[in-house]
Parts: sequence; structure tokens; C-alpha cells
Amino acid sequence: MKDENASNAQQAAESKVHNQLLTIEGKDFDWDQETILPEKIAELGGWDPAQGVIEVDKDNNERTLPPGVPVKIQLGHGFGKKHKWKRGLIRERIQQELDLLRKYYPDIKHKEDGGEDWFQIPAYPFPEGWRIGQTPISHAPITFKVVAGHPSAAPYAFAAPAGINFKGTPPRNAKDGFITPFGDKYVLFSWAPAQWCASGDINKGQNLVHWTRSFAQRLKEGA
Repeated sequence: MKDENASNAQQAAESKVHNQLLTIEGKDFDWDQETILPEKIAELGGWDPAQGVIEVDKDNNERTLPPGVPVKIQLGHGFGKKHKWKRGLIRERIQQELDLLRKYYPDIKHKEDGGEDWFQIPAYPFPEGWRIGQTPISHAPITFKVVAGHPSAAPYAFAAPAGINFKGTPPRNAKDGFITPFGDKYVLFSWAPAQWCASGDINKGQNLVHWTRSFAQRLKEGA
């Protein structure tokens, strides 16, 4: 009996090791294989596979998954519905977000590029110690984009001008040479909200104002 119990415990442990964590439209699912079909992702996410499925990597790059081709599950990657960004509720929500952001950042810029929505705050406040090259700064542009599945999917990453550093030390977990539709080169900070619980009502739960305010928390950490 002891041997049988030990064997069952070992099998359970091995099964747990091989379980994968899928993030679909901001929700986590357990998966016991290393790959998954896009059709299964759509089924778990609750939409028609004909609408399409996208994969979002840890640098916030997106790619459309071809039907019937298994995709390998990778740490930091998420999946979402391929949205029609130009009409319907998605566009209405983006306009609501922009109107709200303008109350706090009157000079904010918005640009649509390749079906994605990009935002730039031209003069975001930086804590003491941050520099661009050797020049101390108190404000600098910050750029970010809305991920697929907004607002249900949590946002990820923001970009600051190339050469950004904290007392001479480049920021950790950041990607240099990042290009945005606003031009010039940026440093992309890996950053995610501590929690993200948005709803269809922009005034209930998280929105992009909460997201932009969180940048200050990351900047206070220094490099």
C-alpha cells in the first residue's frame, strides 16, 4: 500500500511539473501539454475560432496564429481574440480612454498604426536621479500601446527615450532600440500592473489612467 501511495504521489508530482499555464484574454488556464491548437485557445477563451487568435510575446509583439497549427506554450506569452479595431465597442472604449487621459495629460498624443493604438505623454514626471545620457531630467516622453483584448487583457510595457539611465546605470529588464510610431528610438521597460480588473464601464475598475500612474512606481525603483 505504501508503494502504491508513493507511486501515486510521484505521478501527481510529475503531472504537476508538466502542467502549463495559459493566459487567454487576461485569464489563466491550466493546460497539461506543451502545445495547443489555436482552435482550442478560442474554445477556452469563449469565442468563435473563425474570429482568429493572436499570440502576444513578453515584448508585447503580436502575431496571428494560423488555424490548425499547434503553437508551443512559452513563459510570458499570452493569447487573445483577433479584434476588429476600427469599429464597434473597441473603438468606443479607446475614445473613452483617450478622453479620460486628456483630463490628466492635456497634451497626450494618440496614433493608430497597423491596427494598434499608441499613446504618448510628452512630459511625464521622472523622480530625481534619472538622466538621458549625462543630462538630468525631471520630465520626459513616455509611450505605450494598448494590447489586443483591451480592456479585459492587462496592458504591458512602456517606453522612454533612448539613453535613459538612473545615475548612469541603464534600467534593468529593458529593451534598447525600440521604435514607436512617434519616431526616434526608445527603451522599452518591462512592466505590468500589480492587478488589473477592468470592466465594460470605464469608471469601474482599472483603466489607462491607472496604468499610466503605475509608471511612477517603476521609476521610483531606479535602475
